[in-house]
Parts: sequence; C-alpha cells; structure tokens
Amino acid sequence: MALDWGIGHYEDTGVAIEPIAEIVTAAAGVVPGERALDLGCGTGNGALALAQAGADVVAVDPAARLLDVTRERAAAAGLSIDCRLGEAAAIPLEDGSCDLIVSVFAAKITA
Repeated sequence: MALDWGIGHYEDTGVAIEPIAEIVTAAAGVVPGERALDLGCGTGNGALALAQAGADVVAVDPAARLLDVTRERAAAAGLSIDCRLGEAAAIPLEDGSCDLIVSVFAAKITA
C-alpha cells in the first residue's frame, strides 16, 4: 500500500521547503509561455514558482487533497494552474506536451 501524502499536515513541511522550489525553478531556466509540469506537486510550491515565472503550468500529484491546496494557493495568488490527479508512473499528459518538468522533493514510498 502506498503512502497517502494527503493525510496529515503536509502543508507544514511545504512551507519549510518552499525556498527550494524557487531555486529549482530558477535553475530550470523557465521561459515565459513554456508549458511546464510540476510532477509530485504536493502543496504547489514548484507549480506556483513556475507560474510566477510565466510558464503555463500543469501540476500533477497522487493526493487529491494536496491538489486542492495547490488550487487554493494558485487562486489566492491570481495564478492559473491546471491541477491533475496522477503519478509519475502514469503522467496524465500526452508525451512531449511539456517543455520542461520539475519535481521538488517528490517521493514514492511503497510497503
């Protein structure tokens, strides 16, 4: 059984690691208008940083509750982010449909 990251208070951890998302986004060299994927988006740190850099963002996570957190944060910041339920083994996008992919501390844990 896989761990459900939507259980508990991952938001507390998300706040602590938010600066890393900004570093990853800067290192990715985002160009405004590029289509970017934040894989394992969690609470949306990477997705928000990508959107603030001008990317057209898709955020994917296996935890529906965390996608809701990402949607709420994006709305509060006036950003548009396409949030989709999914995981790295089966990304819910067509092959080659993104210009870049970032993943900030995404993890898969199985028993």
